[in-house]
Amino acid sequence: MNTLEVQMSLRRIHPSLQSNVYPSNRLPMYAQVPALIICNLDPDSQPGSHWVAIHINVERVGEYFDSFGRKPIEAIEGFLRRNCCMWRYNSLTVQDYLSAVCGEYCLVYIYYKFRGMRLEDFLRNFTCDSENNDTVLVNLYRNIMDI
Repeated sequence: MNTLEVQMSLRRIHPSLQSNVYPSNRLPMYAQVPALIICNLDPDSQPGSHWVAIHINVERVGEYFDSFGRKPIEAIEGFLRRNCCMWRYNSLTVQDYLSAVCGEYCLVYIYYKFRGMRLEDFLRNFTCDSENNDTVLVNLYRNIMDI
């Protein structure tokens, strides 16, 4: 997914979310909370490599979701430190490394976070079978987007 596709999908989840898509070097200095953000790991000078999602609640507790279960890169970790009193990330790899559905994972995560679902409950949709997870994810995405 490219930036425009992510923005348009976010708008379908909720109109107020469409502008919350950034390259890693353009994250705002300070986030208005609650915040639901999708970020590409590449800076704006690069074509884009991988989408991740960030949630910060009104108490400034943050969550970083990466479908590959990796820690945030330095630019995103700095954003989290500036904007959160504490934060955590998922360490579970749910996406198959050969697939290109990271944007869809982030959008489905944002959809459920917007409705109050906990990260642990969201991750229960998936197993250690990443190929099957991608199939589950695509079905969830299609149902959410009504496509």
